[in-house]
Amino acid sequence: MTCSRLTSRSGHVPLPLILAPLVLCVGRAPAQVKSSLLQDLNKAPSLEDADPAEFTELGALVCFSASTTAEGRELWRVASRSNLAIPVKILEPGPGSSSPTSLRILGQRLLFFARTGGRWGLWQSDATADGTAQLLPLSMAGPLVGPRFVARLGNLMFFVVHDGRQDRELWVTAGTAASTVRIHLAPLRPDPRQCQGTRGSTSSAR
Repeated sequence: MTCSRLTSRSGHVPLPLILAPLVLCVGRAPAQVKSSLLQDLNKAPSLEDADPAEFTELGALVCFSASTTAEGRELWRVASRSNLAIPVKILEPGPGSSSPTSLRILGQRLLFFARTGGRWGLWQSDATADGTAQLLPLSMAGPLVGPRFVARLGNLMFFVVHDGRQDRELWVTAGTAASTVRIHLAPLRPDPRQCQGTRGSTSSAR
């Protein structure tokens, strides 16, 4: 690597102090990394791309969602040392989409939300077709927006879902159907008895 200090043309008068000491280091540019197409997922003629998203590592596999003209948006997988991606399971057959979203690892399994039959549900998968199943339906038919604000805390996953009848509700799961429950929030209204007690105390103080 070669370094040179900037000076004035005469070689004697230094540049203004605001610029000095400015040092330019000239070195070799970093080697360029070559990239190539791994696989064309959407081979059928289409104006849309596969739009792969939500890459999530599960052991030696990487799971993600992608869209094809024939099957819509579904769950896919690819091995870390493979150039072949395959769909894990078509949850919503046909051009409709199950739209897997919010892929998360909980324990040794992949949890995600998908929309089948017009309603959202919580699903689990080990990246095989036989090991991919719905844990629990979460909403009535209707809502187009899936569960949101997904957060993992230790062995629990919290999320917000709209059940089609009420407002958004807070849910929690430990990765099983039995542990997936809605959290009931305590009302913020004060206890009337406490209010009466407070008024009584105030009156006595007077």
